Amino acid sequence: MSSQRFDFDIETQHVFDEKFSGLKTINWKNWLEISDSEEFEDLALSLSGLKSVDNLWEKIKTTTTKSRDLSVELVLYIKSQEKSP
Repeated sequence: MSSQRFDFDIETQHVFDEKFSGLKTINWKNWLEISDSEEFEDLALSLSGLKSVDNLWEKIKTTTTKSRDLSVELVLYIKSQEKSP
């Protein structure tokens, strides 16, 4: 039975331990400042653009996306990448 804690080599683990072992643990619930399920639901709805859960299924049924909206103009994309530093 191996005493290795992770599925990568021990030297990598030593580097991670050296760099990150001093970090304190974080209580993500407090960090996000979400105290209950209603607050989470309100935040999720406001970020999604929905007014309430009531209209969620209706919006899913009626919202359409044109396939063209998801496509990329290849030549324009390549040109935009060439200008990037």
